[in-house]
Amino acid sequence: MSNNSFTRPGYPTVTTGLNVKDPEAYIDWARLTLGAEPGMRFEGPDGKVVHAEICIGDTRVAVDRAARDPETTNALFHVYVPDVNAAYERATAAGAKSKMPPTDMFFGERVGIVADANDNSWAFATFLEALSPEVIQQRGAEFFAKQQKR
Repeated sequence: MSNNSFTRPGYPTVTTGLNVKDPEAYIDWARLTLGAEPGMRFEGPDGKVVHAEICIGDTRVAVDRAARDPETTNALFHVYVPDVNAAYERATAAGAKSKMPPTDMFFGERVGIVADANDNSWAFATFLEALSPEVIQQRGAEFFAKQQKR
Protein backbone atom coordinates (compact mmCIF):
# COMPACT_ATOMS: atom_id res chain seq x y z
CA MET A 1 0.00 0.00 0.00
CA SER A 2 1.14 3.51 -0.78
CA ASN A 3 2.06 6.02 1.89
CA ASN A 4 1.89 9.06 -0.40
CA SER A 5 -0.06 12.04 0.89
CA PHE A 6 -2.22 12.07 -2.26
CA THR A 7 -3.59 8.52 -1.77
CA ARG A 8 -6.44 7.53 0.51
CA PRO A 9 -5.02 5.73 3.56
CA GLY A 10 -5.21 1.96 3.13
CA TYR A 11 -5.61 2.08 -0.65
CA PRO A 12 -3.06 1.20 -3.34
CA THR A 13 -2.10 3.72 -6.00
CA VAL A 14 -4.35 1.95 -8.55
CA THR A 15 -7.68 0.31 -7.70
CA THR A 16 -9.38 -1.71 -10.42
CA GLY A 17 -13.09 -1.31 -10.80
CA LEU A 18 -16.00 -2.41 -12.90
CA ASN A 19 -18.92 -0.43 -14.29
CA VAL A 20 -21.90 -2.77 -14.14
CA LYS A 21 -25.62 -2.40 -14.76
CA ASP A 22 -26.65 -4.12 -11.50
CA PRO A 23 -24.01 -3.79 -8.74
CA GLU A 24 -26.13 -5.66 -6.18
CA ALA A 25 -26.39 -8.74 -8.40
CA TYR A 26 -22.72 -8.52 -9.35
CA ILE A 27 -21.64 -8.37 -5.69
CA ASP A 28 -23.79 -11.41 -4.91
CA TRP A 29 -22.27 -13.27 -7.87
CA ALA A 30 -18.71 -12.34 -6.79
CA ARG A 31 -19.46 -13.43 -3.21
CA LEU A 32 -20.81 -16.81 -4.32
CA THR A 33 -18.33 -17.58 -7.08
CA LEU A 34 -15.14 -15.82 -6.00
CA GLY A 35 -15.50 -15.74 -2.24
CA ALA A 36 -15.57 -11.93 -2.36
CA GLU A 37 -16.17 -10.11 0.88
CA PRO A 38 -18.42 -7.04 0.61
CA GLY A 39 -16.77 -3.82 1.72
CA MET A 40 -17.68 -0.16 1.63
CA ARG A 41 -21.03 0.60 0.02
CA PHE A 42 -22.66 3.88 -1.01
CA GLU A 43 -26.26 4.11 -2.13
CA GLY A 44 -27.89 6.88 -4.12
CA PRO A 45 -31.18 8.58 -3.25
CA ASP A 46 -33.08 5.74 -4.94
CA GLY A 47 -31.53 3.24 -2.50
CA LYS A 48 -29.53 1.53 -5.25
CA VAL A 49 -25.77 1.02 -5.01
CA VAL A 50 -23.81 3.76 -6.77
CA HIS A 51 -20.37 2.61 -5.57
CA ALA A 52 -19.30 -0.41 -3.56
CA GLU A 53 -16.12 -2.32 -2.94
CA ILE A 54 -15.45 -6.01 -2.65
CA CYS A 55 -12.30 -7.77 -1.48
CA ILE A 56 -11.12 -10.92 -3.19
CA GLY A 57 -8.25 -12.18 -1.08
CA ASP A 58 -5.93 -9.20 -0.67
CA THR A 59 -7.32 -7.30 -3.68
CA ARG A 60 -9.91 -4.54 -3.52
CA VAL A 61 -12.20 -4.12 -6.55
CA ALA A 62 -14.59 -1.20 -6.98
CA VAL A 63 -18.05 -1.99 -8.32
CA ASP A 64 -19.87 1.03 -9.72
CA ARG A 65 -23.33 1.38 -11.22
CA ALA A 66 -22.93 2.38 -14.86
CA ALA A 67 -25.17 5.40 -14.37
CA ARG A 68 -23.42 8.20 -16.25
CA ASP A 69 -23.40 6.07 -19.41
CA PRO A 70 -25.52 2.94 -18.76
CA GLU A 71 -24.26 1.18 -21.86
CA THR A 72 -20.61 1.55 -20.82
CA THR A 73 -19.64 -1.47 -18.79
CA ASN A 74 -15.91 -1.49 -19.37
CA ALA A 75 -13.14 -1.46 -16.81
CA LEU A 76 -12.61 1.44 -14.45
CA PHE A 77 -9.20 2.24 -13.00
CA HIS A 78 -9.02 4.58 -10.00
CA VAL A 79 -5.50 6.02 -10.04
CA TYR A 80 -4.15 8.21 -7.23
CA VAL A 81 -1.93 10.98 -8.57
CA PRO A 82 -0.33 14.02 -6.92
CA ASP A 83 -1.99 16.44 -9.40
CA VAL A 84 -5.37 15.48 -10.87
CA ASN A 85 -5.51 18.49 -13.17
CA ALA A 86 -2.10 17.73 -14.70
CA ALA A 87 -2.91 14.00 -15.17
CA TYR A 88 -6.28 14.86 -16.75
CA GLU A 89 -4.68 17.41 -19.11
CA ARG A 90 -1.95 14.94 -20.15
CA ALA A 91 -4.55 12.26 -20.86
CA THR A 92 -6.86 14.49 -22.91
CA ALA A 93 -3.88 15.96 -24.80
CA ALA A 94 -2.90 12.38 -25.69
CA GLY A 95 -6.36 11.69 -27.13
CA ALA A 96 -8.41 10.47 -24.17
CA LYS A 97 -12.08 11.49 -24.13
CA SER A 98 -13.22 13.58 -21.16
CA LYS A 99 -15.93 11.94 -19.05
CA MET A 100 -15.73 14.34 -16.07
CA PRO A 101 -13.42 17.34 -15.63
CA PRO A 102 -11.45 17.51 -12.36
CA THR A 103 -13.93 18.11 -9.55
CA ASP A 104 -13.78 18.12 -5.74
CA MET A 105 -16.11 15.26 -4.82
CA PHE A 106 -18.34 14.66 -1.80
CA PHE A 107 -16.28 11.65 -0.64
CA GLY A 108 -13.13 13.67 0.03
CA GLU A 109 -11.21 13.33 -3.24
CA ARG A 110 -10.57 15.50 -6.28
CA VAL A 111 -11.38 13.38 -9.35
CA GLY A 112 -11.18 13.77 -13.12
CA ILE A 113 -12.27 10.95 -15.44
CA VAL A 114 -11.27 10.14 -19.02
CA ALA A 115 -11.91 7.25 -21.38
CA ASP A 116 -9.08 5.66 -23.35
CA ALA A 117 -9.33 4.54 -26.98
CA ASN A 118 -10.91 1.25 -25.84
CA ASP A 119 -13.51 3.10 -23.74
CA ASN A 120 -12.01 2.01 -20.42
CA SER A 121 -12.41 4.71 -17.78
CA TRP A 122 -9.47 6.20 -15.91
CA ALA A 123 -10.39 8.17 -12.79
CA PHE A 124 -7.44 10.29 -11.67
CA ALA A 125 -7.81 11.15 -8.00
CA THR A 126 -6.10 12.95 -5.15
CA PHE A 127 -7.16 12.23 -1.59
CA LEU A 128 -8.19 15.45 0.18
CA GLU A 129 -9.81 14.56 3.49
CA ALA A 130 -10.84 11.57 5.60
CA LEU A 131 -14.59 11.48 6.19
CA SER A 132 -16.84 9.23 8.22
CA PRO A 133 -19.34 7.05 6.34
CA GLU A 134 -22.12 9.23 7.78
CA VAL A 135 -20.59 12.45 6.39
CA ILE A 136 -20.04 10.80 2.99
CA GLN A 137 -23.68 9.66 2.94
CA GLN A 138 -24.89 13.16 3.89
CA ARG A 139 -22.69 14.92 1.34
CA GLY A 140 -23.62 12.32 -1.26
CA ALA A 141 -27.34 12.93 -0.72
CA GLU A 142 -26.73 16.67 -1.19
CA PHE A 143 -24.64 16.01 -4.32
CA PHE A 144 -27.31 13.81 -5.93
CA ALA A 145 -30.09 16.26 -5.00
CA LYS A 146 -28.19 18.98 -6.91
CA GLN A 147 -27.65 16.60 -9.86
CA GLN A 148 -31.39 15.88 -10.08
CA LYS A 149 -32.17 19.62 -10.25
CA ARG A 150 -30.05 20.00 -13.41
